[in-house]
Order: sequence, then C-alpha cells, then structure tokens
Amino acid sequence: MMKKIVLLSLISLVIVSCGKEKKEDVEKTEKTVKSDFVVYLDAVYEKNDSTYLNIYDRHGKDMLDSRVYVNVKGSPTVQRVVYKIPTGLEFSNICFSLSTNKEQKTLQIKGISILNNGEAIIGGNGEKTDRFFANGDQLVMNLKTGIHELKHDKTYCPGLAGNEMLKAIIESSQE
Repeated sequence: MMKKIVLLSLISLVIVSCGKEKKEDVEKTEKTVKSDFVVYLDAVYEKNDSTYLNIYDRHGKDMLDSRVYVNVKGSPTVQRVVYKIPTGLEFSNICFSLSTNKEQKTLQIKGISILNNGEAIIGGNGEKTDRFFANGDQLVMNLKTGIHELKHDKTYCPGLAGNEMLKAIIESSQE
C-alpha cells in the first residue's frame, strides 16, 4: 500500500511539473515581440538614382540577402527615402550605399531616423549624421551644410556606415 501511495505521489508530481513548464513556455512565447525596423533618409537627390541599405549581423558580416533596395526619382526638394528592414531580422549595424548613379555629384542629407516598432531609436526630428561615418574617401562630408560630395571612382558606392554608438543603440533596441 505504501508503494502505491509513493508511486501515485511521484506520478502526480511529474504531471503537475510538466504542465507548469508548458504554461511558462507559452507565457514566454507570447511576450516575444519581433523587431520591426524602418530607416528614413531625408535627402535631396537631384537626379534619378538607386540606393540600398546594407545590413550587418552581430559579427560585422554583410547580410547580402537582407539588403533593402530603393529607387529614387530626382528632385530639387527633400524627399524621404524609406528602407523597410524585414520584420524580425536580428542585426547590429547598417550602411547606406547612397548612390549608384555616377552623374549624381552631391547629396544633401537633411536627416536620418530609425524606428523600431514605431518608436524612434534615433532621429524622429531630422537628426543629422553624428552616428555615422563616411565609408572611405567616396563621400566627402560637409556637416555644416549637409551637402556631401559623392565620388564614384571606387569599387563601392559612396556611403555612410553606422558607428559604434549606432551599433550599441540598434543592439539594445532588440533586447
């Protein structure tokens, strides 16, 4: 009789424990929110152009299959270029390839904003480029005027890459 009571107690304990773990797993799953990033580049593209956003993983590797391409129609006024990063993608940094049109000699950048799930993690009010650096000598930056000289004579397009401060902000917004 004692063996039956001990056996029944053990079986009850196992059933209750297993049920509790499943309930906790369901709660953890429900609390997980996927990141939904959008990057805005407010700039003057005087000529038709193409631009893309390079996305890097936590090891600094270019996630080639996740690049976001955008065609821009030339205009003398500021336009908002929208880069929609695939929902749920985990990444740690970005780099704008600003221009593929060799006739585009300058680019005026008015602001850069990054939103995650609708909340601004940088910008929101036309923030300048203080969280980015020019990639090599293909982009000659003039921070006072915001008009930057584009040089298309290298292997890569003129671009802006996120600095360590931006990387830290992106990573912390995904935790």
